[in-house]
Amino acid sequence: MTPAGAAALEHLSGTDGFTEGDTAQGKPNTFSVSLAASRIQSGFENRIQCRVYKVKDKSGFPLLDIDFEPRKEKPGSSTNRVVTYPVATYAYTNGESGAYIYFACPTEGDEGKGSFVKASMFINAGQASAGSTGKDRMTVLNDVSRAVARELGCAAEAKLPTEIPEPLTG
Repeated sequence: MTPAGAAALEHLSGTDGFTEGDTAQGKPNTFSVSLAASRIQSGFENRIQCRVYKVKDKSGFPLLDIDFEPRKEKPGSSTNRVVTYPVATYAYTNGESGAYIYFACPTEGDEGKGSFVKASMFINAGQASAGSTGKDRMTVLNDVSRAVARELGCAAEAKLPTEIPEPLTG
C-alpha cells in the first residue's frame, strides 16, 4: 500500500496491526495483485477476495473484504443515498460500510469480453474506529484498485488518482 492508503487503513481501523487470517482449512489467506488480475482475466466467476483482519481481534470476522470482478457495462447512477467521488468511471460510498469503484479496463474471460472492473469493499462497521470516514474507505479501495489496474495494464484508462479528492455529494 502507499503511505496514504496505509494511513487511511490505520484511521479506518484504529490500529496498525493486520493479518489476512486463515481459510477454513487452516491455510493462510493470501491476496496478491497479480493473482487478482489473473483471476479477473480468467473468467467472470473466478474472483479473489482480499480479507483483512485486525491482529488482536479474535471474533473471526474480517475488518474488511475487497473484491474485484469484471463487468461488461458501466453502472447507472445509484438511486440510493450514496456519496459519489470524482474517481474512475463511477465511485461511491454508502452507509457506514461500503465503497465501490468502477474503472475502465478491458477484460476477457470465459464469459466474454468486459470493459470495466468493479472493485468493492465492505467493512465490518463494528470494528471500524469511531472517527473513520467514507473517504478513508475510498482511499483504501482506490489504493488496491490502482495496483490491480497497473497489473492489468489499464492504469491510464482506469483514471484512479494518487490522492482521493473530496466527494461530489454528501
